[in-house]
This record gives sequence, structure tokens and C-alpha cells, in this order.
Amino acid sequence: MAAIDREGSTEKEDFHRSTFGKSHVGLFFGILVFAGAIVSVVMFHFHDAGESNLIFLVTDLTIHGMMLIATIYDLVMMGKLAFIEKPASVDDVLVLVAMGGAFMYEASVVMATSYHISWSGATLELSLLLSGSLVAGSQAIIQVILVFSGLRRVSLTAEQLHKMPGRGSLTFLILSNVTLWVTRTTQVKTLDLDDLARDVYGDLVWLMIINISLPLLLFYRFHASVCLADVWSMAYKPVQTRKFSKHIQKTQTESEVGVVDFDLGANMDVDVKPTGETNWAFEDAVHL
Repeated sequence: MAAIDREGSTEKEDFHRSTFGKSHVGLFFGILVFAGAIVSVVMFHFHDAGESNLIFLVTDLTIHGMMLIATIYDLVMMGKLAFIEKPASVDDVLVLVAMGGAFMYEASVVMATSYHISWSGATLELSLLLSGSLVAGSQAIIQVILVFSGLRRVSLTAEQLHKMPGRGSLTFLILSNVTLWVTRTTQVKTLDLDDLARDVYGDLVWLMIINISLPLLLFYRFHASVCLADVWSMAYKPVQTRKFSKHIQKTQTESEVGVVDFDLGANMDVDVKPTGETNWAFEDAVHL
């Protein structure tokens, strides 16, 4: 009975490690950001217009700044995994189109804010708005690169499966994108900053810009979180469990992870050794 209990306990620990491994720090900070954003939303609706604008702008800049750092860090860490070239998918197209809307919104705000700063000088509100839009636009672009790259990453060695590089920051980015989706949905259209843009673009043009770009921006944040969750789930699974319909050639040494190129043809089966070496055997059947 004791042996059975130990075996069951070991299975639970293995399941927990494989499912949530290396995600706890990112989960903690992601929940912290989400909780802080909820407090910000509550405060936003119980203060006057000037204070509400500052609350939103400070929160927005802080979240986007943390996400920009996490995105760059994740790109570097996931670069340690192998890269598999494959055609563009529906997710790639959707996240790219949505990012175009997000960039359109942020760029429009940057141009309107820069115009007002050049004519009337910088104020705290204008500076925060300009900085937030610049950081948000940069983060959106870099995050698309992360999504494209992450959906094509795979773990090949036992060390990669154990360390799971970048998984904690991925967890943080997933929760942060959901947080931005919530805060932008509830706050953006109630801000008293539209007058800045209307002075530059005019009522009709600004109405067209915001009604085209804002829904795409919100969809971008939601869909990016879904794509990153897919990366979080698939990139750190043993390569034997991943299905490839093409022939893969090894370009990796024991200390390097290179680009994995493939052509139509046979499928592969991979045996990962604890030393980091990888044995490759090609078979006719597909292994899931």
C-alpha cells in the first residue's frame, strides 16, 4: 500500500511539474498586475476627470513597460529552443491583422500628442500619454515576433525540458494581455483625452480611426493571450509528442540549438538523452 501511495504521489508531482513547471513566478506577477489593474479601474470611476486620466495613464504605462521588458526577455530565452520553419497559419494572420489595428491606434495617439506638445508644451498628462503609446506600440510589434517565433519553437534536449526557458515570462504575458483587454475595454472610451485627437484629425476622421483601430486593438490583446497560451502549452512538451508531417534535419550540437529545416516526406522520432545529446530516427509512421 505504501508503495502504491508513493507511486501515486510521484505521478501527481510529475503532472504538476510538467503542467505548471517554471510558471509560478510569472503567475504571481501576472496576478499582481491583474489585481492592481482592477483597483485602478475602481479608482478610475470614483475620481474626477483629471485624476481619472492620470490613474489610467500611469497604470497603462506601467503595465506596458513591464510587458515590453518581459517580451524582450522571452524572445531571448526562447531563442535557446530549436526553431522549426513552417508555413503561416490562421493564428499568424489574425494576430498580424489585429496588431495593425493596435499600431494604428497607438500611432494616431502619438502624432496627436506630439502635435499638442510642440504647440503648447509638455504637461504631465501629455508626457504620460505619449510615453504610454510609444511603449504600447513597441510592445505590440515585438510581441507579434514572439508569437510567430514561439509557435515554431520546440524542446529537443532534457535540459530544455527541465529548465523550460521563458515559460515564466510567457505566463506573465498571458495574464497581462488579458488584463489590458479588460482595462482598455472598460476605460478607453470614457477617457477625457479624445479632444486632443479631435483637434488634430477632426471629428469625422478621429471617429473613423477609433472605430476601426480600437476593436482590433482589443481583439489583438485577447488573441495574443490565446496564441501565447498555445506556445506555453506546446513549446515545452517532449518533441516525441509533437506531430510533424515533414522530414526534419538535425542542425543542433550538444551546446547549440539551431534552425530545424524540413521538407515534405518522412516523419521523425526523437530520443532525448539526459546529457543533452539527441538521437534521431526517421520512421514512416507519425508519432503523436
